[in-house]
Amino acid sequence: MGDFTNIESVLRQAAPLYAESVRDSAISEGLFKTGKLAQSYSATITFRGNKAVIAVSGEDYGVYQDTGVNGLKKSYTKPAQSLYPPGQFKSKVIGGPLPFAVRKSIAENGLRPRPFIQSGIDRVTNNFLIPKAEEAGVEDISDLIIPPSTFIKEK
Repeated sequence: MGDFTNIESVLRQAAPLYAESVRDSAISEGLFKTGKLAQSYSATITFRGNKAVIAVSGEDYGVYQDTGVNGLKKSYTKPAQSLYPPGQFKSKVIGGPLPFAVRKSIAENGLRPRPFIQSGIDRVTNNFLIPKAEEAGVEDISDLIIPPSTFIKEK
């Protein structure tokens, strides 16, 4: 990332914090029956030129839990904190290992949105990344600039 080593260090520290924070948000929302969803979250950081990309990933059904899914009989509106609008079931029964009655009920009534992803991301961005990156940026700039008081006069 160039000469911004302090900022790069902060970004590398932030990546796992994002995964941890989304995991904590899932647990806070009560989405931890088996723990598989919460344990699935991880984060990676890659650098593309002067840009840093932090990607948080987890089980696909976490997005459905976050944004909800409209059933055949019941619909939900998009909560402000959800990433996407609710999805839509298209058949009377969904697949999966759940008992038939549960799968039928979910297809008819959908899944209530339980936003947790964005709140986890916002928590790290606002409480860690922004303040730490600002401090690191000041340090990086200080390392790059020679103050005028240290200039040597030419003869």
